[in-house]
Amino acid sequence: MWRRFNLARTMKTCAGWCFFLTLSLCLFSCKDDFVADINASGGAIHKLPVPSNRASSDEVVRPPRIRSAAFHGRNLAWLVPSEGRHLLLTEDGGANWSKVPAQKLSSASCISFIDAQRGWALSNIDGKGTVLRTSDGGRTWSIVTTLKSADREWDFTSALRIEFIDELHGWIVETFSAWYTFDGGVNWTEVTPPALKGRGQPICEFFLDSLKGWICSSKGPLFFTADSGKTWQSQTLHGNTNVQDLTFVDEKTGWLVGNDGQLYNTKDGGKSWQVQTELYKDIILDAVYFPGKEEGWAIGRNFVGHHREGQPIDVEKSFRGIVLHTTNEGQSWQPVSVGKDEPFFDRIYFTDVEHGWLLSRDNVYRTTDRGRTWHRVLNVPSIVGQ
Repeated sequence: MWRRFNLARTMKTCAGWCFFLTLSLCLFSCKDDFVADINASGGAIHKLPVPSNRASSDEVVRPPRIRSAAFHGRNLAWLVPSEGRHLLLTEDGGANWSKVPAQKLSSASCISFIDAQRGWALSNIDGKGTVLRTSDGGRTWSIVTTLKSADREWDFTSALRIEFIDELHGWIVETFSAWYTFDGGVNWTEVTPPALKGRGQPICEFFLDSLKGWICSSKGPLFFTADSGKTWQSQTLHGNTNVQDLTFVDEKTGWLVGNDGQLYNTKDGGKSWQVQTELYKDIILDAVYFPGKEEGWAIGRNFVGHHREGQPIDVEKSFRGIVLHTTNEGQSWQPVSVGKDEPFFDRIYFTDVEHGWLLSRDNVYRTTDRGRTWHRVLNVPSIVGQ
């Protein structure tokens, strides 16, 4: 199943595009060619002309064409395009893709699969947060339930993430709330951290299993639960740095990207976080993903343009996406070449250390050799327009 990045996670890790756009324009995205090793002795971080925490009309960018993605095994992938009512499906690692009609889904849906056949989706149907299920690999969907809150003022806004750990236990994050199910999605309990309500929105999340998960707030803190959301512990970075993306390999070891562009590491389950490395020159990290304790990936943005203060920021001209790889727990990073002139990369995910997927705005890339080489396996506008 898809986990953020991200893309990320998470980005991750699902993320509502209006929300992802906010994040993507701030500090994130991407990858491209780069020529120097990046390590703890690298140059100082430069202050870049990027938005602080919100998208605005002065920023110029086209959002990614994939709204949500799910992966299973080495070769299976499902994508929700940002237009149309269908899924894009590959069963052979991207060599061939099919457009699967999915009339009950929308371009604002999030998806999660636990195997080749069983999956769930969260969609906005008639203004309600609607949970759907498939048992045939996404070819047909049936409505399971709609989210209902005891808070009369709550109203479903947008699907950010749905993730099932197994056939019974799953999580949902939408624009202002979090939910948990223990019966396959039939019943959902709202488990929004109390300290989050009225103090920002969820902007990223990571769920390790049916008990443990993290949710990050747009106002600074991140929240950890070890009991399926019944109780939450608040964790804050030094200087109240906002978390943009995080990933864990076990309940103790994790990494996150702050809105200061720094990479942080924890070895005690988030009780303390240490800045792991200073980046070289004009690099800002976006999302991070570790398939194991030693080997990890980060996507970010390299500032290549010139910007005059007070003028609109053309993200696609001012930045180029980069992908970074570490084999020593994030102590040093090396750039990896993927696509030419990609304005940004949206999310990265590995099903194991050898096999990975990378999504840019318009393209999907695939590696089968531990990220040494990447091949474009899909141009989204081409297949969506068929």
